[in-house]
Amino acid sequence: MLARRLLLKSTLLLPLTSPSRAAAAEVSDGSWLHVGRQRTLPWRLRLPEGDKPCPLVLYSHGLGGSREGGQAWGSAWANSGIAVLHLQHPGSDIDALRGGAKAMQAAASADQMIERLLDLRFAINELQRRATTGEAPWNRIRADAIGVAGHSFGALTTQAVAGQRYPGVDDLSDPRPKAFVALSPSLPIGVKLSPSEAFAGVVRPFFALTGSKDSSPIQRNQAAAQRAGVYDALPPGQRALLWLAGANHQTFGGGRASLPETDEKTAQRAPGSEDRHSRLIASATTAWWHWRLLGDEAARLRLASLEGLSDGDRLQLG
Repeated sequence: MLARRLLLKSTLLLPLTSPSRAAAAEVSDGSWLHVGRQRTLPWRLRLPEGDKPCPLVLYSHGLGGSREGGQAWGSAWANSGIAVLHLQHPGSDIDALRGGAKAMQAAASADQMIERLLDLRFAINELQRRATTGEAPWNRIRADAIGVAGHSFGALTTQAVAGQRYPGVDDLSDPRPKAFVALSPSLPIGVKLSPSEAFAGVVRPFFALTGSKDSSPIQRNQAAAQRAGVYDALPPGQRALLWLAGANHQTFGGGRASLPETDEKTAQRAPGSEDRHSRLIASATTAWWHWRLLGDEAARLRLASLEGLSDGDRLQLG
């Protein structure tokens, strides 16, 4: 109980393209039933055209989102040859958004975080099981090239799967994903661990993306600089940070906003900045996946020399 309260305390303070494009990806919707939990998990699969084996990224939406979340990033990744499985997490999805502010606060709980982690584990188990039996289209998925990505609450989910620690909580990580992308990540707040202690176990490739206006739609005092601190807290060697000047919280959602903007100044964008930010995010993360999931050295070089950065933007590797 104490462990869950500590995790809850931290959680409630949360804010809420590649040069070589393949043909357009096929999109299909479905759901799986986790019998042991009596929980139905909706998903959306973006599958690259053809019959070649491909990596897969599992995407976790933000608080109040759905399997439609992250569609811009999912499309970019799938069109570059990487399958994407967008998960929808009951209990912290769009139904909570419809319930208003109180329901949203209740959904940002330790219990819901744990449910999300169990969703991810179940999804990996299920797609691997179906691939082993030769079931299409899952038989195209490379079990040795799985990534996890998420936005906001989904970024927090990604951090825990990657190995972030919480005091008094058993290890929440999963050893099977090979690399991670956290859009609008967060440092732990209100727990008895320093940031470096909390992230000491994140030893696989981890890419954090945020921007100068990336504050929290729920906790107004959540500073954008705090998100960038995730990069500093990660062990050096396999980390990356993309910081975009003027980018706000919904910039990193990649689709329909899961939460409304709460600050008029935050909501305002310079003309054309949204398109520029989206292009940079799609290009940088696509290169990251090709580098980290497929060992593509040319993709590493594309990321290291990312085109389109402006004054105030920064990219850090290592």
